[in-house]
Amino acid sequence: MTEKTKKKTHKNRSISTESQLNIFRFITILLLGILIVVLVAWAMKYFREERAAEQYDGLQEQVNNYDFSNDIVQETETETEQIDILTQLGIEVPDKNLDWDSLHATNPDIYAWIYIPNTNVDYPILQHPTDDNYYLEHNLDGSKGYPGCIYTQTLNRRDFTDFNTVIYGHNMKNGSMFKTLHYFEDADFFEQNPYAYIYTEQGALVYHIYAAYETDNSHILNTNDFTSEEGINAYLKKAYAGKAWNGNYREGVEVCAQNRIITLSTCISGKASKRYVVQGVLINAPYTDGAQTLETQAEET
Repeated sequence: MTEKTKKKTHKNRSISTESQLNIFRFITILLLGILIVVLVAWAMKYFREERAAEQYDGLQEQVNNYDFSNDIVQETETETEQIDILTQLGIEVPDKNLDWDSLHATNPDIYAWIYIPNTNVDYPILQHPTDDNYYLEHNLDGSKGYPGCIYTQTLNRRDFTDFNTVIYGHNMKNGSMFKTLHYFEDADFFEQNPYAYIYTEQGALVYHIYAAYETDNSHILNTNDFTSEEGINAYLKKAYAGKAWNGNYREGVEVCAQNRIITLSTCISGKASKRYVVQGVLINAPYTDGAQTLETQAEET
């Protein structure tokens, strides 16, 4: 091999090595850029969820830490009757310090508060006026992302007078929102925790939890007819169809078309086509239309 050939070969090798180094640098920079983007996205998600959690913690502290001993409450005749019903059933409604002006200042879409003892469910309920799924992926402050909010859709009125008010919440890994509804999968927990409480500006609504089970992900309000007794009965028959093999059901509590119920709906980890629901029947409001609810059962015993 001549000296000229050697020099040419050496030069080619140098060019090849330099090309390889350039490719390596490019890949390294690209991967570093991707890593930075992922880290920034993760940090933004983390701080957004932390901010949302702090806001919920602040509201919960305000709602739950209050001295009620100095309050003088003037009760209406209807409220007194409802309290009598609860007293007869041995139910004491947990106190909540709900400053509705302050809650509306936080977010004007807040219209109720839900609390279930021995779970982490202790949150405001919201309803967006135009976008039914807004709070699926928006927080109290309007930021987009998780954990979202506990919410209802405009198919339901805000006064809980519909036969079935469906309330949605995420199944968050950190135990927030509706994650702890899954506690009701345990038969003992279900038996020992029979009540859910919803607070509105008009007063507290007490629901007897009568069912907790896995169902499909079909839209409950869109796929059932709740405008007629026939449609409601068909829904109840379908809902009770899995009683023998799926979920927990409270003996002695029968629901009929004249009742008012809530359905709390959340996801199931690893089952995208399924939902877990906890249902309760209202026991202390005058618009039960004389149904055979718990209060009338108590009067007959």
